[in-house]
Amino acid sequence: MSRLVWLVSVLVAAVHPHGFNQWLPPFNESARIYELCTNEMDDVILLRPDPSRVKFYMEKYVLCYPDFAKFVPKKDQGLVWLMRSLRFCEVNQIFAYSRYAHTYHRDFQTLFLKYAYALICDKGRLVPKEEHFNMYLYSSLFKALYERDNTDRMLICQRVSDVYSDLYSRCYVPHVEKRQRKISERCSGQSTPLLKFPSLFQRFSRYCDDFNQFINNSVAISNMGLALSEDILFMNLLSSSMVSNIHSDSELPSLVLKTRLLLQHFSLAAIKLWKQIDQVKKCRQAVIHEIERNETLNANETEEARADRVSAHVSHSCCPHSNTHICDLNNDRKYRSLANRAWRSFYIELCLLVLVMFNTVLLAILLLKTKRSLSTATVLFVFNIMFSNLLFFCSFLFFMRDLFDDRPYGNVNEDYMEKSPELVVAETLQTHLFASDEFRKHLIQETLYSLAQNGSLTGLIHLLVLVLVVINRSMSGKSIHLSRMSVISVFACVWVFLIMSHLLFSMLQISAIQNLDELFSTLSRGKTYLQCEVTPSSNYAEIASQCDRTAVFHAFGAYLLRGHTLFTLLFLAASITIFTITVAYHCRIRRQHDFIHSGLR
Repeated sequence: MSRLVWLVSVLVAAVHPHGFNQWLPPFNESARIYELCTNEMDDVILLRPDPSRVKFYMEKYVLCYPDFAKFVPKKDQGLVWLMRSLRFCEVNQIFAYSRYAHTYHRDFQTLFLKYAYALICDKGRLVPKEEHFNMYLYSSLFKALYERDNTDRMLICQRVSDVYSDLYSRCYVPHVEKRQRKISERCSGQSTPLLKFPSLFQRFSRYCDDFNQFINNSVAISNMGLALSEDILFMNLLSSSMVSNIHSDSELPSLVLKTRLLLQHFSLAAIKLWKQIDQVKKCRQAVIHEIERNETLNANETEEARADRVSAHVSHSCCPHSNTHICDLNNDRKYRSLANRAWRSFYIELCLLVLVMFNTVLLAILLLKTKRSLSTATVLFVFNIMFSNLLFFCSFLFFMRDLFDDRPYGNVNEDYMEKSPELVVAETLQTHLFASDEFRKHLIQETLYSLAQNGSLTGLIHLLVLVLVVINRSMSGKSIHLSRMSVISVFACVWVFLIMSHLLFSMLQISAIQNLDELFSTLSRGKTYLQCEVTPSSNYAEIASQCDRTAVFHAFGAYLLRGHTLFTLLFLAASITIFTITVAYHCRIRRQHDFIHSGLR
């Protein structure tokens, strides 16, 4: 019988060489089509439908077997092939694993199978007249999936391509043209199809919003491609590829590198990672020694088998279950070198901290003893230095707190294992540093550190300005009178401005990280738009708005996220400028003084 079917298919293909070329694979396989289109299948699917027989195979896992013919009777192999070709296996996986499985029914799936069979086998004449409109609609869907050069599919693909291109540019995803060519290949049938039946199933098989409601609500049902391209839920279902590309390739996460936090905490991350590597190394040596001490010689065990057994035992005993890839890191010497250099930098910072505190205590003692003999400007200048030193001390305490915490930073990413140790350290730091609870703590530390830096420069500028004013008024012959209240007011206003500006830049950093976190939370939350109780909204519009809010920091991140450093540079430039002007005034006064004295002689 099988040979007869094969012979008939060959003869028909010879007479009609392009009979099935209108369809994309696998529906251009003439042998399979002739095996499917039999009188018995006409009865089972169209004339005298046998729902139990169809449903039996529709729900079976055999649809996922490439060699299904071994498990299916010959008479039903064509039917099972049709179900496999329509990706009913993926539909069954939706019922098995989707959290929205309880909201689906199989009515749309059953009718799609029926009218697809009538279209493929050219059996439309067997369909009752009252069902011709339904057949037209379902046939339009089938053609959109599997007909070559279908206008409906091209319309949908063009819409998808435009939306993808817009989002890729707004979310800073590279290689847009290459990705657009990939979409064109998927739409033309040269690659994995963009439109698949499981997407139609998820859209039109929900109890709360099925295909009949779509037909009744759509104003462009005569043009199926236009109707689908304007349907929010269906377009959302086609966003998975775009979401994956943005999640994995977007350049927006690199904005965290524009903050100063990553550089400041790199040494901490290097020390913590080396501690983990060293613990694994010591554990491995101890386990191997224990195995060698307790094992008995087995003549039948090869060296390779023994090595595998030891490796498995070491992996089970020494590799953290949540961070298994740390056991596969190489180049221990480089990681140890990074940690040693980090420790040296900490010792230097600790010595500086001791000097700062000694300087603060000494200034406090001198200020208490001489406060009645000093001018208000001098007292404020000394107080400014002491306050900046105190801020530096608090910042250092925040910074060093993690050093005495045994908890590791982020896990080692499998994608970074073959990269340089510096990149591995940076990756473990990023996963820890920008967690919502950790980020605020480290941002406080950075704000205190920046206030300490800029506060010292502010005090210097304040004193230099006062000296410049005194010299300038002396040169012009005017009286010099600076009230205590004016000096204190200027000092207070400068510090208020400094604190408010630093808080503003800190809030900008928090906003940037929160926007980035919200974006990736949206990308990771799955198909929540399929919930019946959720009002349909465009997934593309939501992602685009979040990318826009984050992209501002990507485009101007050097200015927005490094505002503290920008202030330091501005204050440093201002202090150098004022100091230069003051020295120039002083030299001018000195020359005038020397000229007057030489004339008197």
